Amino acid sequence: MTVARRFFFLAGDFLSAVASGAAAAFAAGVVLPESWPPAIAMPLGMILGMAAAFAVSTPFQAVFGCFEVMMPSMLAGMAAGMTGAMTAGSAGHAAALGAAAGAAAFLFTCLMNALLRGEAS
Repeated sequence: MTVARRFFFLAGDFLSAVASGAAAAFAAGVVLPESWPPAIAMPLGMILGMAAAFAVSTPFQAVFGCFEVMMPSMLAGMAAGMTGAMTAGSAGHAAALGAAAGAAAFLFTCLMNALLRGEAS
């Protein structure tokens, strides 16, 4: 695979994870009130985040591949949904935190992929 083509897929996977994280945190921040106990808000935020991540990442799957998009996007959705449910502040602030969670999820999955394949030590 050429470098330009690999960059195209990596950029698409990154964009999908960041968009999924932002959407998940935004949805959880809007739907779930901050006053709920963490033991209730976090699991509900995770479920809502996974649903939002699935909805956002589905169009990316046709272009970039299902497995490569779903792994970081669903991880980002779970983490950002829990974060968005616990974030005090505006929905925009929750979306920014979710985008950061999406970037972290993408980097984590890339690192784990390289470690499992033996390309990194």
